[in-house]
Amino acid sequence: MQISKKDLIISNTQEVVTKAGRRSEIAYQLAKRSKELKRDMEAIALSNQGADNAPVRKTASVLAFLKTNTDFNATGGGDPSYSALPDDTRDDGTQRTFTEDQLQNVIQQCWTEGASPKMIMLGPKNKQVFSHFDGIAEQRFQAPGSGQSTIVAAADVYLSDFGELSVVPNRFQRDRDALILDPEYMEIVYLRPFKQKPLAVTGDAEKRLLTVEWGVKIHNEKAHGIVADLNT
Repeated sequence: MQISKKDLIISNTQEVVTKAGRRSEIAYQLAKRSKELKRDMEAIALSNQGADNAPVRKTASVLAFLKTNTDFNATGGGDPSYSALPDDTRDDGTQRTFTEDQLQNVIQQCWTEGASPKMIMLGPKNKQVFSHFDGIAEQRFQAPGSGQSTIVAAADVYLSDFGELSVVPNRFQRDRDALILDPEYMEIVYLRPFKQKPLAVTGDAEKRLLTVEWGVKIHNEKAHGIVADLNT
């Protein structure tokens, strides 16, 4: 489990003056910090981080679990090695072009292991590479009469030999990784949920600390896969 936190300082003047669109500045800033904290958690969960207990406790990221259904560059690349605690990280190999063959390879591996992944998660660059796979960017919606046509230059669903997968861009993951996931077999778990508490007053201001103690839980590592070492 890992502790993530955000703090804020609001002057008493900011809290009491009349504001447009909100009654309490403290409540508004706490809501903003909560969104920031959730983004931090997502970035950590999709980073290349192994579980650790010292000097600071860290949760294992999704990448630290994935070692069965993988496609990586043998030049420098490698899966994490662990038996119980996922305390290793992926070895990043020489980067290469993302291809449909790589994607199909991992989806087939997942199927062979008994999995039915539902989602392909990609960074911004490789989401665009995916949208240029053969056969995807060739359709158009025709507008009647003198209206304009809409060019379809992206894909949100991929129909593989082993089922349909939604395609989701994610700005918080590493662009070098294409994640093939089944959300049913993974979750964020909490030892301590989101909580805010006041800190000691310094001068004419209010302080708040927002904390959460959480971790990544993978119910079945073989339900997921990764195409690694992609060009960014």
